[in-house]
Amino acid sequence: MFDLTFTIDDKGMPTPLTLAIDQAVIAGWTGRDPVARDKHIAELEAIGIARPASTPIYYRVSACRITTADTIEVSGGDSSGEVEFVLIGWQGRIFVGCGSDHTDRKVEAYSVTVSKQMCDKPMASELWELEDVIGHWDQMILRAWAVIGGERVLYQEGTVDHMLPVKDLIERGFGGKGLPDGCAMFGGTFAAKGGIRPADRFEFELEDPVLKRTIRHGYDVIALPVLGYLSPPVIASAAKQSIPPLAPLAVAWIASSQGLLAMTGNSEIGWLITSRSERLSAMKATAKANHHASPDIAARVDAIDWTQVTADLDGQGSAVLKGLLSPAECRALAALYPDDAHFRSRIVMGRHGFGRGEYKYFSYPLPDLIAELRPALYARLTGIANRWNQTMGIDIRYPVAHEAFLKRCHDAGQTRPTPLLLQYGAGDYNCLHQDLYGAHVFPLQVAVLLSEPGRDFSGGEFVLTEQRPRMQSRPEVVPLGQGDAVAFAVHHRPVQGTRGFYRVNLRHGVSQIRSGHRHTVGVIFHDAK
Repeated sequence: MFDLTFTIDDKGMPTPLTLAIDQAVIAGWTGRDPVARDKHIAELEAIGIARPASTPIYYRVSACRITTADTIEVSGGDSSGEVEFVLIGWQGRIFVGCGSDHTDRKVEAYSVTVSKQMCDKPMASELWELEDVIGHWDQMILRAWAVIGGERVLYQEGTVDHMLPVKDLIERGFGGKGLPDGCAMFGGTFAAKGGIRPADRFEFELEDPVLKRTIRHGYDVIALPVLGYLSPPVIASAAKQSIPPLAPLAVAWIASSQGLLAMTGNSEIGWLITSRSERLSAMKATAKANHHASPDIAARVDAIDWTQVTADLDGQGSAVLKGLLSPAECRALAALYPDDAHFRSRIVMGRHGFGRGEYKYFSYPLPDLIAELRPALYARLTGIANRWNQTMGIDIRYPVAHEAFLKRCHDAGQTRPTPLLLQYGAGDYNCLHQDLYGAHVFPLQVAVLLSEPGRDFSGGEFVLTEQRPRMQSRPEVVPLGQGDAVAFAVHHRPVQGTRGFYRVNLRHGVSQIRSGHRHTVGVIFHDAK
C-alpha cells in the first residue's frame, strides 16, 4: 500500500485528497463490440501475441507502478503508452481519472502479464466523482498525443462508449462486491492512429463535453540502456542440448527489474550489472545529452529586443522574453528533477510556510544550459541594474562580467548556487516572496516556464505585486508560454512620481495549479550564504 495525492472538485474548489492505493488492475479486451474485439485478437495472434484467456481479462500489477510523475524510466526503446480512463474505489465512492497503460511491446509478444509489470502507469493528478459523470458517461472523450522526433501527433482519440459500461466492467472483475477501496483499475483503450509505436513523450486527456472540463497529463519517457545479455557460446551450447535459451527480452527484463545481476563463475556468461547507481548514471547521461547548451545561447540572448525589455522593466517591473528556450530544452531541464545528483538541496514549501509544491537548488557545476544562460542574461541586465541603483541613490554598481560579481558574492561568504528547478502539482502554489540570499543581491532575476499551459497544467499564473508608498498594492499576472522567460525586479525598482523618483517594493509568486504539473527554472544571479 502507498499513498497518492490527487485533487478533487469540492463544491467548485480544488481540494487535495490522499488515497491509499493497495491494488492496481489493468483491464484488457474491454471493447463493447465483440466482432471488432475478435478481429483485433486475430490480428494480434498473427504477429505472435497469444489469445487472451478470457474477455475482458484483468491483469494485476504492482500498485506502486501507478505514478503522477511527469517522467518515467523504461528499459530500452520498445515501450509505448495508451490512454485509458481509471476508476478508483474509496470509502464507498468511485472516482474517475485518466492514465496511460505504458507497456513494453517486445515483452508483450511473449507474455502480456509480464509486459504489464515492466513499466510505470502514469496518471493525471485530478479526479472526478463518478456519480457526477455517469449520466453522460458515453459522451466522455479520451485523447492521446505522442511526441516523436520533436513532432507532436494525435495518437488516439475516441469516446468511452467503445469500452464496456462501468457497471459491467466492475461486475465482471469483482462480482457483486463492487470496486474495492484502494483499488485503481485502468478501463481499457482503443486503437492507435498509425499503429502502436514508441515516443519520447506521451500526453493524454479525458474530456467531459457536458460539464466543460478536462483532465490532462503528460510524461517524458527516458529509455535506459538494456545491458543484460547471453554470450554467443552460451546460446550455441543451449542449441546443441536442445535447450531453448532465454529470450534476450527476458534477460533484459531480469537485468532491469531485479536491479543487480552479479558476475557468475561461468566464463561463458557475461552479465552486465544494472544497479540503481548505474541506472541513474544512464539517466544522467541521457539528460546531459539533451540539456547541453546550444552553441547559439549567447546569440539567442543577444537577439532579444532589449530596447523593449528595458522599456517594460522600467514601466512595470517585468518583461517577457519570448521563446528563450526550445520545447526540447524545456523538457530536458524538467527531466533533471528526479536525479538528486544535480542538486544541493530540496525544499518542500509547505514545511516552511512558503506555499505548496517543492523546488531544488542546483549544485555547481550548473547544467550547461543554465551555466551559459546565467552570464549571458546578466550581461544584458547589468546596465539596467546600475541605472536603477543610480536613480534610487544606491551606491552599489555591478561589474560587466558575471564572474566578477560572483567573486564579490563568494568573498562575502555567499558561495552556494541559487539557480533552482521548481515543481508544482494540482493544488500547489507559491506565496508572494523575494529571493534575497545575503548582503549582495542583483536587483533582477529571470524565470523560465518549462511546461506548456493548457497541455501540461492549468492555473499556475506568474504573479507580481508592487507596493507603492501610501497606496494599495498593484498586482500583475504575466502570461507565459512554454520556453518563455520573465525578467523581473527582485526587491525594488524606481518609479517616476510628480516629485521625482521613488522606490516601490515588489514580490512575486505563482497562483494555484488547477490541474497537471508545472516546472519552472529560476535563474538568480547572486549566490547564497
